[in-house]
Amino acid sequence: MCLNELLHSAGKVLQEKCGMKLQKKRRNTCGTNKPKWQLKIEKEIETFRREISLCEELQKDKEIRSGNAKKISRKYKIVSKSQIPSIKEELKQKLQVKAQRLRRYEKRSKFFRQNKIFETDAKKFYREISKSSISVKKIPSEEEVQEFWSKIWGNEKS
Repeated sequence: MCLNELLHSAGKVLQEKCGMKLQKKRRNTCGTNKPKWQLKIEKEIETFRREISLCEELQKDKEIRSGNAKKISRKYKIVSKSQIPSIKEELKQKLQVKAQRLRRYEKRSKFFRQNKIFETDAKKFYREISKSSISVKKIPSEEEVQEFWSKIWGNEKS
């Protein structure tokens, strides 16, 4: 359960206890954490994949059986089977363009997010980059710490 849902539930309980008028039900916004641009591109990619598979179905079968295959043949104005390979290739290229755009946007989004983390919390940024949790097996004593740093700074005690 996300924090928004918890706060919303607490607000509903308070409204009912105080006898206030209840508001209309709101959508669940905690379901997806993806931005709208990413969902849109992923949907377009899925559509291209579906159309490519339907073109392959059209290329293999002698008759057009499914309604979706008929829609594809109307959409791309397929008259003969000789047109299908070129349409399929064009769809594959469009798919690659969308997939590359999605990768580029994700990379850029990650870059901006990491910059923001670096500005606010450099320690968190470096841990995220190394992707390994730092675990301390043995805590050094105070003398060991002083000896370690004194060797580094050249102020070793005589």
